[in-house]
Amino acid sequence: MKRISGIFIILAAILTGDSLDTDVNHVIVDHKGNSIVAIIDSIDLDAIYYKLKDQMDPHTIDIDKAYFIYNDFDRIYHYDWSYYENIRRINNRTGKIITIHNDTVAFKNIEFTGNQIFPEILVAGTNDTSFYMPMLSIYKIQTDFSILHYAAERGFWYSF
Repeated sequence: MKRISGIFIILAAILTGDSLDTDVNHVIVDHKGNSIVAIIDSIDLDAIYYKLKDQMDPHTIDIDKAYFIYNDFDRIYHYDWSYYENIRRINNRTGKIITIHNDTVAFKNIEFTGNQIFPEILVAGTNDTSFYMPMLSIYKIQTDFSILHYAAERGFWYSF
């Protein structure tokens, strides 16, 4: 009797489920900030093969056009060399962070972890506090004098 009631409960839970959508959505972000929500089939050296959520027609995009790719679980699968270079330029700078919830956080120092499973940044606040923040909850980072510093550094090294 216990076994039959257990089977009945499991069947009732499966049949009354409101959603059978168990696919993981991937977000492909291009260099202009546009995004494509899709199900990625495979990633090659030259292309990304995906299907849109509402269509089952296969699509491809050149891998050089993708800035980075992440999924529903906020795991990064691919990022472009310019993404890595922008992160390198922001490291150890002062400035402010604007989150996707429109909060502003001023910081004295910022460091990115290389972890792609749980991408976080270490933020050292202006009042001697430090905390980790999820990287995908950031809308924009504004740093002080980064462009001027790298332009002067590049001009110095290329002048020889």
